Amino acid sequence: MIGSTARRRRGRTGSNGATKAFAEALGRVYADKFGLEVVALRIRTFEERPATTRDLSTWLSPGDAGRLVQAALTGPVDGFLAIYGVSANHRVWWDVPPELGYAPVDDAEAYAGEVAADDGIPFQGGPHTRRESGGWAV
Repeated sequence: MIGSTARRRRGRTGSNGATKAFAEALGRVYADKFGLEVVALRIRTFEERPATTRDLSTWLSPGDAGRLVQAALTGPVDGFLAIYGVSANHRVWWDVPPELGYAPVDDAEAYAGEVAADDGIPFQGGPHTRRESGGWAV
């Protein structure tokens, strides 16, 4: 499991990652300069049910999404906080920092027998890490 990224900065590639990094950086500026409470929600796999083996680690259920947004809007935040939007998955890759008050309930493992076979890509970016997709993790 990867430690909480609440205070860490990560590199990203491509225009999608660049815009996410920009939005988080702008949120940090507003938190630091104007004292705003800013929560960056890093939503992973948001579907009714997980569909692949990878989703068993990254899934955010609709119910947990509601709990996450409610916690982001009402929870205590001191400045800037980035949090991965994932459910309480048995195979989750990230810690959910407790300071926000988000307590996920659902676990993708309940659907483990129904998901498609593993795509054979060991990286967190899944199929987006293939060489033909830019191969940023290869």
